[in-house]
Amino acid sequence: MYTGGFYYDCTFSVGENENKKLFKCHKIILAEASEAIANILFKNFAEGQNGKDDPIVIDNNLLPETFDLAMRHIYGNVVEFKTTQQACEVYKFAHKWMLKNLKEDAVSALRKTKADEILLVYEMHKSLGDKEEQKFYLQRIMSETSEVLSSPTWLKATPSTVLEIYEKPSLAVVSEKDLFEALIKWGTAHSETTGSELRSTIDSALKQIRFLTMFCPDFAELCAEKANVFSAEEKFKIMLSLELGNSKITSNCNLTVFPALKSPRQL
Repeated sequence: MYTGGFYYDCTFSVGENENKKLFKCHKIILAEASEAIANILFKNFAEGQNGKDDPIVIDNNLLPETFDLAMRHIYGNVVEFKTTQQACEVYKFAHKWMLKNLKEDAVSALRKTKADEILLVYEMHKSLGDKEEQKFYLQRIMSETSEVLSSPTWLKATPSTVLEIYEKPSLAVVSEKDLFEALIKWGTAHSETTGSELRSTIDSALKQIRFLTMFCPDFAELCAEKANVFSAEEKFKIMLSLELGNSKITSNCNLTVFPALKSPRQL
Protein backbone atom coordinates (compact mmCIF):
# COMPACT_ATOMS: atom_id res chain seq x y z
CA MET A 1 0.00 0.00 0.00
CA TYR A 2 2.84 2.40 0.87
CA THR A 3 5.25 1.46 -1.91
CA GLY A 4 2.48 1.32 -4.50
CA GLY A 5 0.94 4.64 -3.46
CA PHE A 6 -2.59 3.26 -3.80
CA TYR A 7 -5.49 5.29 -2.36
CA TYR A 8 -3.13 7.94 -0.95
CA ASP A 9 -4.61 11.14 0.44
CA CYS A 10 -1.48 13.14 1.30
CA THR A 11 1.98 13.72 -0.15
CA PHE A 12 5.20 14.55 1.69
CA SER A 13 8.18 16.32 0.14
CA VAL A 14 11.46 15.27 1.74
CA GLY A 15 14.99 16.43 0.91
CA GLU A 16 16.25 19.41 -1.02
CA ASN A 17 17.21 20.19 -4.62
CA GLU A 18 18.28 17.10 -6.56
CA ASN A 19 17.78 14.90 -3.48
CA LYS A 20 14.12 15.86 -3.10
CA LYS A 21 11.66 12.98 -3.18
CA LEU A 22 7.86 12.79 -2.94
CA PHE A 23 6.13 10.20 -0.76
CA LYS A 24 2.46 9.33 -1.21
CA CYS A 25 0.95 8.35 2.14
CA HIS A 26 -2.30 7.86 4.03
CA LYS A 27 -3.37 10.28 6.76
CA ILE A 28 -5.20 7.81 8.97
CA ILE A 29 -2.25 5.40 9.06
CA LEU A 30 0.25 8.11 9.94
CA ALA A 31 -2.10 9.65 12.49
CA GLU A 32 -2.53 6.32 14.24
CA ALA A 33 1.25 5.91 14.48
CA SER A 34 2.06 9.44 15.66
CA GLU A 35 0.04 11.92 17.70
CA ALA A 36 2.36 14.70 16.53
CA ILE A 37 1.71 13.94 12.86
CA ALA A 38 -2.00 13.52 13.60
CA ASN A 39 -2.09 17.05 14.97
CA ILE A 40 -0.57 18.42 11.76
CA LEU A 41 -2.92 16.49 9.50
CA PHE A 42 -6.19 16.86 11.41
CA LYS A 43 -5.89 19.94 13.62
CA ASN A 44 -5.78 23.59 12.57
CA PHE A 45 -2.50 23.46 10.67
CA ALA A 46 -2.22 24.73 7.11
CA GLU A 47 -0.54 21.50 6.02
CA GLY A 48 -3.63 19.52 6.92
CA GLN A 49 -5.62 21.48 4.35
CA ASN A 50 -3.33 20.53 1.46
CA GLY A 51 -4.77 18.53 -1.39
CA LYS A 52 -3.48 15.01 -1.78
CA ASP A 53 -0.96 16.10 -4.42
CA ASP A 54 0.12 19.31 -2.65
CA PRO A 55 3.37 18.31 -0.91
CA ILE A 56 3.70 18.75 2.86
CA VAL A 57 7.18 19.66 4.13
CA ILE A 58 7.64 18.67 7.77
CA ASP A 59 11.42 18.94 8.16
CA ASN A 60 13.86 20.65 5.80
CA ASN A 61 16.82 18.69 7.20
CA LEU A 62 15.25 15.26 6.84
CA LEU A 63 16.83 12.77 4.43
CA PRO A 64 14.54 10.89 2.02
CA GLU A 65 16.02 7.54 3.05
CA THR A 66 15.26 8.30 6.70
CA PHE A 67 11.63 9.09 5.93
CA ASP A 68 11.36 6.00 3.73
CA LEU A 69 12.67 3.74 6.51
CA ALA A 70 10.20 5.30 8.94
CA MET A 71 7.30 4.75 6.54
CA ARG A 72 8.28 1.14 5.89
CA HIS A 73 8.19 0.56 9.62
CA ILE A 74 4.83 2.31 10.08
CA TYR A 75 3.18 0.46 7.20
CA GLY A 76 4.83 -2.94 7.46
CA ASN A 77 6.81 -3.06 10.72
CA VAL A 78 9.99 -3.38 8.65
CA VAL A 79 13.31 -2.67 10.37
CA GLU A 80 16.14 -2.08 7.89
CA PHE A 81 19.12 -0.16 9.24
CA LYS A 82 22.22 -0.65 7.09
CA THR A 83 24.48 1.57 9.19
CA THR A 84 24.63 2.98 12.70
CA GLN A 85 24.35 6.49 11.30
CA GLN A 86 21.16 5.52 9.48
CA ALA A 87 19.69 4.03 12.65
CA CYS A 88 20.56 7.23 14.51
CA GLU A 89 18.77 9.36 11.92
CA VAL A 90 15.67 7.18 12.13
CA TYR A 91 15.77 7.30 15.93
CA LYS A 92 15.92 11.11 15.88
CA PHE A 93 12.95 11.20 13.50
CA ALA A 94 10.98 8.83 15.74
CA HIS A 95 11.91 10.87 18.81
CA LYS A 96 10.79 14.16 17.24
CA TRP A 97 7.52 12.84 15.83
CA MET A 98 6.58 10.62 18.78
CA LEU A 99 6.71 7.34 16.86
CA LYS A 100 6.86 5.06 19.91
CA ASN A 101 7.18 1.68 18.19
CA LEU A 102 9.77 2.88 15.69
CA LYS A 103 11.75 4.49 18.48
CA GLU A 104 11.78 1.24 20.48
CA ASP A 105 12.96 -0.77 17.47
CA ALA A 106 15.67 1.79 16.74
CA VAL A 107 16.83 1.54 20.36
CA SER A 108 17.06 -2.25 20.05
CA ALA A 109 19.09 -1.96 16.86
CA LEU A 110 21.40 0.72 18.23
CA ARG A 111 22.17 -1.25 21.38
CA LYS A 112 23.97 -3.75 19.14
CA THR A 113 26.38 -1.03 18.01
CA LYS A 114 30.03 -2.08 18.03
CA ALA A 115 32.56 -0.33 20.24
CA ASP A 116 34.02 1.75 17.41
CA GLU A 117 30.72 3.61 16.97
CA ILE A 118 29.49 3.81 20.56
CA LEU A 119 30.44 7.48 20.83
CA LEU A 120 28.29 8.33 17.81
CA VAL A 121 25.23 6.86 19.51
CA TYR A 122 26.10 8.20 22.96
CA GLU A 123 26.40 11.77 21.74
CA MET A 124 23.12 11.51 19.85
CA HIS A 125 21.27 10.44 23.00
CA LYS A 126 23.09 13.14 24.93
CA SER A 127 21.89 15.81 22.49
CA LEU A 128 18.30 14.56 22.85
CA GLY A 129 18.43 14.32 26.64
CA ASP A 130 17.78 10.56 26.73
CA LYS A 131 19.12 9.89 30.24
CA GLU A 132 18.45 6.14 30.30
CA GLU A 133 20.20 5.51 26.99
CA GLN A 134 23.06 7.83 27.95
CA LYS A 135 23.63 5.75 31.07
CA PHE A 136 23.63 2.51 29.04
CA TYR A 137 26.23 3.74 26.54
CA LEU A 138 28.38 5.38 29.19
CA GLN A 139 28.59 2.00 30.93
CA ARG A 140 29.68 0.45 27.64
CA ILE A 141 32.30 3.16 27.17
CA MET A 142 33.65 2.41 30.66
CA SER A 143 33.85 -1.33 29.95
CA GLU A 144 35.17 -1.01 26.36
CA THR A 145 37.36 2.05 26.79
CA SER A 146 40.41 0.89 24.83
CA GLU A 147 38.32 0.06 21.77
CA VAL A 148 36.46 3.38 22.00
CA LEU A 149 39.66 5.43 22.30
CA SER A 150 41.20 3.73 19.26
CA SER A 151 38.14 4.24 17.04
CA PRO A 152 37.82 6.92 14.34
CA THR A 153 34.79 8.36 16.16
CA TRP A 154 37.02 9.22 19.14
CA LEU A 155 38.69 12.03 17.22
CA LYS A 156 35.27 13.60 16.58
CA ALA A 157 34.05 13.44 20.19
CA THR A 158 32.90 16.68 21.79
CA PRO A 159 35.01 18.21 24.61
CA SER A 160 32.23 17.61 27.13
CA THR A 161 32.09 13.90 26.26
CA VAL A 162 35.87 13.56 26.54
CA LEU A 163 35.78 15.13 29.99
CA GLU A 164 32.87 12.91 31.07
CA ILE A 165 34.89 9.82 30.16
CA TYR A 166 38.10 10.96 31.82
CA GLU A 167 36.27 11.84 35.04
CA LYS A 168 35.09 8.25 35.49
CA PRO A 169 36.78 6.35 38.36
CA SER A 170 36.73 3.10 36.39
CA LEU A 171 37.89 2.69 32.77
CA ALA A 172 38.96 -0.39 30.81
CA VAL A 173 42.47 0.64 29.76
CA VAL A 174 45.87 -0.93 30.36
CA SER A 175 47.28 2.18 32.01
CA GLU A 176 46.87 5.93 32.40
CA LYS A 177 49.47 6.28 29.67
CA ASP A 178 46.86 5.01 27.21
CA LEU A 179 44.48 7.73 28.34
CA PHE A 180 47.18 10.37 27.92
CA GLU A 181 48.09 9.24 24.41
CA ALA A 182 44.43 9.06 23.35
CA LEU A 183 43.83 12.54 24.75
CA ILE A 184 46.78 13.94 22.79
CA LYS A 185 45.43 12.40 19.56
CA TRP A 186 41.97 13.82 20.21
CA GLY A 187 43.34 17.21 21.26
CA THR A 188 45.57 17.47 18.20
CA ALA A 189 42.66 16.69 15.85
CA HIS A 190 40.35 19.09 17.69
CA SER A 191 42.95 21.87 17.73
CA GLU A 192 43.50 21.55 13.98
CA THR A 193 39.77 22.04 13.48
CA THR A 194 39.27 24.91 15.92
CA GLY A 195 42.69 26.56 15.71
CA SER A 196 43.07 26.44 19.50
CA GLU A 197 46.28 25.64 21.37
CA LEU A 198 46.73 21.98 22.37
CA ARG A 199 47.10 22.45 26.13
CA SER A 200 44.04 24.67 26.41
CA THR A 201 42.06 22.12 24.39
CA ILE A 202 42.92 19.15 26.60
CA ASP A 203 43.41 20.95 29.92
CA SER A 204 40.23 19.84 31.74
CA ALA A 205 40.57 16.17 30.77
CA LEU A 206 44.35 16.19 31.31
CA LYS A 207 43.77 17.09 34.96
CA GLN A 208 41.73 13.89 35.36
CA ILE A 209 44.64 11.61 34.45
CA ARG A 210 46.21 9.73 37.39
CA PHE A 211 49.86 10.34 36.57
CA LEU A 212 50.99 9.02 39.96
CA THR A 213 50.05 5.49 38.92
CA MET A 214 52.85 5.62 36.34
CA PHE A 215 56.52 4.75 36.75
CA CYS A 216 59.02 7.58 36.54
CA PRO A 217 60.50 6.43 33.19
CA ASP A 218 57.01 6.28 31.65
CA PHE A 219 56.15 9.80 32.72
CA ALA A 220 59.57 11.08 31.64
CA GLU A 221 58.95 9.53 28.22
CA LEU A 222 55.61 11.33 27.94
CA CYS A 223 57.28 14.62 28.82
CA ALA A 224 59.98 14.06 26.23
CA GLU A 225 57.47 13.21 23.51
CA LYS A 226 55.10 16.09 24.34
CA ALA A 227 57.28 18.77 25.87
CA ASN A 228 54.67 21.48 25.26
CA VAL A 229 51.91 19.80 27.26
CA PHE A 230 53.25 20.32 30.79
CA SER A 231 54.78 23.39 32.37
CA ALA A 232 58.25 23.03 33.89
CA GLU A 233 56.71 23.28 37.36
CA GLU A 234 54.15 20.55 36.63
CA LYS A 235 56.81 18.19 35.30
CA PHE A 236 59.04 18.80 38.31
CA LYS A 237 56.28 18.27 40.88
CA ILE A 238 54.92 15.13 39.24
CA MET A 239 58.39 13.60 38.86
CA LEU A 240 59.22 14.46 42.47
CA SER A 241 55.97 12.92 43.66
CA LEU A 242 56.69 9.73 41.72
CA GLU A 243 60.16 9.55 43.25
CA LEU A 244 58.90 10.15 46.78
CA GLY A 245 55.79 8.00 46.51
CA ASN A 246 52.10 8.89 46.30
CA SER A 247 51.74 9.33 50.05
CA LYS A 248 54.04 12.34 49.94
CA ILE A 249 52.10 14.29 47.35
CA THR A 250 50.05 16.47 49.69
CA SER A 251 52.86 17.46 52.03
CA ASN A 252 55.62 17.83 49.47
CA CYS A 253 54.15 18.95 46.17
CA ASN A 254 50.73 20.54 46.59
CA LEU A 255 49.62 19.57 43.06
CA THR A 256 46.29 21.31 43.34
CA VAL A 257 46.13 21.75 39.56
CA PHE A 258 45.89 17.97 39.18
CA PRO A 259 43.36 16.97 41.88
CA ALA A 260 42.67 13.58 40.32
CA LEU A 261 46.27 12.50 40.95
CA LYS A 262 45.50 11.82 44.60
CA SER A 263 43.41 8.68 44.01
CA PRO A 264 44.18 5.75 41.68
CA ARG A 265 41.63 4.81 39.03
CA GLN A 266 39.98 1.39 39.05
CA LEU A 267 41.33 -0.04 35.80
